[in-house]
Amino acid sequence: PGTVVRANAPAPESGVRGLAHQRQVLLATAAEVSDASADAVLAALETLDVAPRGFGHRAGGALEVAFGLDDVHARDSLEASLAAALPGLKIREDVGAVAVIGPGIGRRPDLLRRALQVSRRFGEVASVSTSSFRISLIVPRASVEDVIRALHGEMGLDGTARVASLP
Repeated sequence: PGTVVRANAPAPESGVRGLAHQRQVLLATAAEVSDASADAVLAALETLDVAPRGFGHRAGGALEVAFGLDDVHARDSLEASLAAALPGLKIREDVGAVAVIGPGIGRRPDLLRRALQVSRRFGEVASVSTSSFRISLIVPRASVEDVIRALHGEMGLDGTARVASLP
């Protein structure tokens, strides 16, 4: 069980090259956050030398910051600094992160749709973000392994082809 590494392994037809996960993640959220408050949160992170796993802010809107617990050295200091920078910030500890990784994935709404559908079978998807090579999902911590196993099959990493190849 687990990952097998071999030379010249055939690429799955989905374009997905792998999956990654982190069982323990903190997800900090707040609504109606000004640009100045978002900057204050980033300054607090800089002071603590903590890099967020994900950061999202809409001007005058919601703020979302995710941290892998493995990346946080002084959790109490982090929470206190974030609370001071932005009163009303809510921190969830009951989540983990799952990522679908491969070149060009950001241009594939079908992969995003499938990843969301699979993940939602195991509970709420608290957050989703994409880049050119990754789909990241914040899911219930208790479901991380189930989501990874289900995505493994859905994305054709078990040797079956379920998703059309990249254009």
